[in-house]
Amino acid sequence: MADLNTSGAPQTEGVVDRDFLLDMADGDTEFVCELVEAFSDDIPKRISAIREALASDDVEVIARETHALKGAVGNFSVTSAHEAMRKVEQISRAGSTDGLAEAWEDAEREINAVLASLEAIVASF
Repeated sequence: MADLNTSGAPQTEGVVDRDFLLDMADGDTEFVCELVEAFSDDIPKRISAIREALASDDVEVIARETHALKGAVGNFSVTSAHEAMRKVEQISRAGSTDGLAEAWEDAEREINAVLASLEAIVASF
């Protein structure tokens, strides 16, 4: 269920904090839209690269791409997504594929939740 903030706009619960995002951008909704657009444009390329790397057990590519995703989701202060990326990065940096596919499934689910939340926030402007 969505909560209403003081402006009356819906706030997507539990993923990206709309108020935090606006505070970070000093209330500049245009900047928020640009930031979300850049994030949304970049994510599919990184997800595709990770999927290809998973298929070939290329842990170096997985580590590099998840590190970038971890930083990107960190901009939105989403701890669960950041932790999911950290776990994938940690497994791949250790050179292991044990549990990597499962960890990536969790991370990809988190990324998709962040994207959906950001889209809802932008639509509320």
